[in-house]
Order: sequence, then structure tokens, then C-alpha cells
Amino acid sequence: MKYARIERERRFLLAACPPDLDARVFLQLDDLYVDGTRLRLRTVRAPDGAVVERKLSQKIDVDPSHRTVTSIYLDAAEHARLASLPGARLVKRRHRYDWNGTRFGIDVFLGDLGGLVLAEVEAASDAALTNLPVPAFAHCEVTHEVHLTGGRLAYAAARDVFEITRRLLSSAFPPVASLTDARLLVIRPLVDGDPPVISAAFTAMGWTKPEPQYRRYLAEQSTGKRDVLVALHGGTFAGYLTIAWAPVYEPFRTAGIPEIQDLNVLAHLRRRGIASALLDEAEARIAERSRMAGIGVGLHPGYNAAQPLYVRRGYVPDGHGVAHAGRYVKEGDLVPFDDDLVLFLTKAL
Repeated sequence: MKYARIERERRFLLAACPPDLDARVFLQLDDLYVDGTRLRLRTVRAPDGAVVERKLSQKIDVDPSHRTVTSIYLDAAEHARLASLPGARLVKRRHRYDWNGTRFGIDVFLGDLGGLVLAEVEAASDAALTNLPVPAFAHCEVTHEVHLTGGRLAYAAARDVFEITRRLLSSAFPPVASLTDARLLVIRPLVDGDPPVISAAFTAMGWTKPEPQYRRYLAEQSTGKRDVLVALHGGTFAGYLTIAWAPVYEPFRTAGIPEIQDLNVLAHLRRRGIASALLDEAEARIAERSRMAGIGVGLHPGYNAAQPLYVRRGYVPDGHGVAHAGRYVKEGDLVPFDDDLVLFLTKAL
């Protein structure tokens, strides 16, 4: 990677271009993604059609917001020779747009993807990238929507792309125009548009969180059996937890102790106080109905971050020992060291 640079980028979905965008000022990007490679051949044209730049780039994803990029610039003959390679084309107009002192690139797609509008922004450091606010002109962040990246878009069927964007645009997130700070956190109940968004976000992390799980949560919330709290960070989904008012765990159910369950925060948004904010809200709700809150924590290394968090918040073991799949583990028992091996904790409110 001696000749590569690191590209740090976040991407956003727009319902439409900002009203003050000058549509006459743009560069047209004509990209060929070469079959079977990580190579992209680009032609950059001015509005009058004159070629401004020709280049061949290799992009290697490190994670959704980081990639290595190596580029070489070509003359007309070199470009023409490479343009005969088999691949998929993507054509868009890129507009420069300044917002709150930050320059964004707004891409208006042409051809089969006409109507799709995405914005992107680069930063020189990870800290600068993280602290950038979600722009007020965007609907939501799609950095972790891998299907909306250039190479995927070039090969995707337009109907599949628009199915994804329709889902995102119809989600019930609050308008991001009201959000001026990426650190602004909103916690609200689960709503009908959330299940596909949440499922897709965890799928992008490599986790299996099927949409029907959240449909079930929604139904249980409507009957009062469960509360589901969803965290939005900078206008996009960040995490959630649920409160089971009549938990399956028998000591909690018998004592009337509501149980906080299924606390999850997206990996790239951890260590920002989101889990703590969700727990604060959950405990406040439980305190209106009970003097005690309960929670279960797994014992395998996947719960290493959760265990000290709960201790710091004042949770202590409930005195019944360790349970596996709802059954107490007795001395000498052999049980799988998996998600079902749990220590239950309580906290006085």
C-alpha cells in the first residue's frame, strides 16, 4: 500500500437536492467498474461535455467509512484502450455544496438510477469524520448501507436500489433539519418504519437480527407487554433496548421486577454514551411502576463491555446464581458457554 491514500468518508441519502443548489454547476462522472476487479475507470466532464480528467483507481474497503485508494492519471489513448474492458457503468452529476463550513459532494444519478441523490463528505482524520454533523439537507446517513456504494450501485438492479431508498425515506426518523450536532441523541419508542431499518443495520455488522423480531416487539409494545426504546444518533438509527414488564425469568416475574432486555448499540457508535442514555430512560420508566429494575448479562467475552457498565450503574447479582436457558446451573453441571448462560442483576431505583 505504499502508493495508496486512506479515504475517510461518510455518505447520506437525500430526498431531493437542496433548494439553493445551483444545478448548472457540476462535473459529470462517467465510471466503468471493471468486471472481476477492484478497478474503476473514470471520465470527468465539464457541463459542456469537455473532458477534464481521466483516471484509473483501485479502491479497497477497510470498513464502511474507510478505504484505500490508489489512482493514476491517463491520456486519451490509454483511457480509450482500457474503456474496452468489460464492466458496469455508473453516470452521475456531482455538485459541490457548502454547509456549516464543510464541503459536501452531492451526486445526482443519471440513467436507470435517475432520481437517486446521495451526498458524501471526506475528512482528514477519524476524529474529524466522527464529529461531522449530519447535514440538515439529508434524510439520513447511509455510510453503513453497503448496497448504496459506487461499486454495488453499478451492478445492482435499479428496482432493488429504489426498494432500499424507499424504505429509508419512509422510515419514521425525525427530520434531520432540526439536528445541528452529530452528538445530539434522540430516544423514542419503536415505530412501524423501524423494523427493516434496524434489521438492515445489524445485518451490515454481520449480526442476524431478523425483521420479524422487531415486528413482534412492535406488537408486544402495542399491548403493553413490552416497551422498546430506540436511539437515534445524529438522525440515524444507533441502538435500542426493550423493557419486559412481565419477564420470563421467574424470580423477576414473581417479585414484579421489570427486566431490561436486548440492549444493542451499533459497533461504530459505541463508547459515546448511547447505551447509558438508553438505560437512563429505561430506568426512569421502570421507576414509575417499580422500586427495582432487573437485567441479565451474558458471561462469555461478547459481554465484556456490558458487565462493568452494569456494575458501575449499581446493578448487583440477584442471589440466585447463574442460569442457562432459564434453568439454574447447579454445581457440577456442564452447560454450553453461549448467549444463554446469564447472570441476573437487580438495581434499587
